[in-house]
Amino acid sequence: MPSKYKQLVLDNIGKTVHHWTIIRLLSKEESPSRAKWYALARCKCGVVKPVVSEKIFTNSSKSCGCAKNEALKTHGFTTSAKGGNSREYAIWNSMKQRCRNPKNKQYPEYGGRGISVCDSWLRFENFFRDMGERPFKGASLERKDNNKGYSPDNCKWADRNTQNNNKRNNRPITINGVTKNLCQWADDYGIGHTTIFHRIKAGWDVERAITQPARPIKRAA
Repeated sequence: MPSKYKQLVLDNIGKTVHHWTIIRLLSKEESPSRAKWYALARCKCGVVKPVVSEKIFTNSSKSCGCAKNEALKTHGFTTSAKGGNSREYAIWNSMKQRCRNPKNKQYPEYGGRGISVCDSWLRFENFFRDMGERPFKGASLERKDNNKGYSPDNCKWADRNTQNNNKRNNRPITINGVTKNLCQWADDYGIGHTTIFHRIKAGWDVERAITQPARPIKRAA
């Protein structure tokens, strides 16, 4: 183990790194392994234990495990129950339902066409470990490649516009030599993309469906 981690422990005695407060450097005789430098550290929850110094200073160990467990509890996962109602938990559960439950109304577009959830993500704690909290209100789970399933390497948090732009039915549309997808045209003309979808479904020409202003809503006096 590089000596720099030994020195980092010595330089940070009494200081707090993440949830660990460094108490002292353990000698090789005291350490669980003589191949590594250990710090005796106190977690914010009160647990005192030897911790590999490198793990403290490379962010591999931020607590004794209590921080992760608290985050999981806060966001809907417990080992003794199905979980809570956090938005992260609801997103995870919705993902599973549309991919694995044939009775779900979205199943034909997901599980029915082969979109699956990776084995690891069948447990919420693994999904939350990989994706973490939503980075902002309104963030939704998006697959980078819509023909592949849900897994850490194919998913990211995205805003609603980004996700709408990535939908399979958001095909390119050319008007006056300019090509954009439906959601981008909708933003340009200030018309809801669902309004455009309904117009096209009703038989409107695509260009007219996009460019004709929506009628103002009449409100009772």
